[in-house]
Parts: sequence; C-alpha cells; structure tokens
Amino acid sequence: MQAHYDRPLLLEPTSGMPTARRLPSGLPAGHKFHIRLYVFLYAPRSRLKGKPKIRAFTCRDHGWICIAKRPWDPISTDREVQITRDRSVHATKWAMWPPVYRRMKEKMRVLIEGVARKLQIPASKSAFELFGADFVLTEDESLLMYEVNAGPRIKDDEMPMVKAMLDICVPWGRDTTEGKQVVWDEIQIRNEPSVRKRRTYE
Repeated sequence: MQAHYDRPLLLEPTSGMPTARRLPSGLPAGHKFHIRLYVFLYAPRSRLKGKPKIRAFTCRDHGWICIAKRPWDPISTDREVQITRDRSVHATKWAMWPPVYRRMKEKMRVLIEGVARKLQIPASKSAFELFGADFVLTEDESLLMYEVNAGPRIKDDEMPMVKAMLDICVPWGRDTTEGKQVVWDEIQIRNEPSVRKRRTYE
C-alpha cells in the first residue's frame, strides 16, 4: 500500500478528456489515468579525444493514455479502480497531448541532468537504452512524474518507434518502408558530464 496523489485529474473513459461531472459527495466523477512517455538515452562512441556525448530523446509521435477500468474512488483498494495499466488512447489522438508533451519533455531534461553523472557508460563503444516514463495530472494541472522504467514492454504496432530510435543509434541508413517516420525530439542537456571514466557511486 502507498499513498496516492491528492485530487488526481479524472477522465471520461470513452473520450479520454477531463470530466466535468461531480458525485453527490462533491468529488469528481471519472477514471484515474496516467500518461506514458517514451524516452531513450544514447552515448555514441567517440573517435576523438575528449568526453563522449550523452544524448537524450523523447518520442513526440508515440505514447499512451492509460485509463483505469472502473471509476475512481479515493478509498477503494480495487485494482481496476487504482491501477492504470491498460493502454487506452494513443497520444496522437488525445487533444491534450501537445501541451502536456512539452511539459513532460522539460521534466525529463531536469531529471536527466540530475542523474547523468551517475550513469556508467563505457567509452569504448556506443550504448543506448529505452525507457518508459509515467506521469499524472492533478486537478490543479500539476504534472507529476512518478516512475521511469528501463526496457518497457513494446508491442508489434510500436515497431516504427523502435526503428526510428535505431536509425539514430545505428545510422546505417534510414528505414523509409514504414511511411511517415516517428519523430524523436532531442533534449538539450546542459552541463554535460564526462562519462569517459567509469566511476562507482553509492
């Protein structure tokens, strides 16, 4: 058991948009949700003297709005009320995605700048990792990041996103067979640390 965020923004499960309905108790009526943002870090092998570059990207054209199956109740312990695991609405079909995406990208920049010095990346070869970052919105429009997972589960229809990532990490020629390319936006990381020397951190 763990505390949940107070006054989460709730959605209508059919439209994926914020609810305006209220319960007799005065609480909003709707379903709890979270937003899945895909992120990857890339450290290309450097053939020049100096520190390797850490590059970070967020996926603008692919993500998910994950909505709980049953209406939210702040005191319920029902998994279908509190767990927002199912991918319900694709990001590109969610009207709120563009402004929320910009805010999520900025939060990822702050996080990556904060942890970059602790990354252990070999200087002798390129390295990359895909992550899934989960966010929630509250009624007062606060955006909160609560979890980042390495190696998120990928389904078959998400392969264009993976191919676009590999086109950046393994630039042997872009794959144009999928039509419109999925866009990965690069995050401008400030105060890049050196990752040439491996260090041990507690």
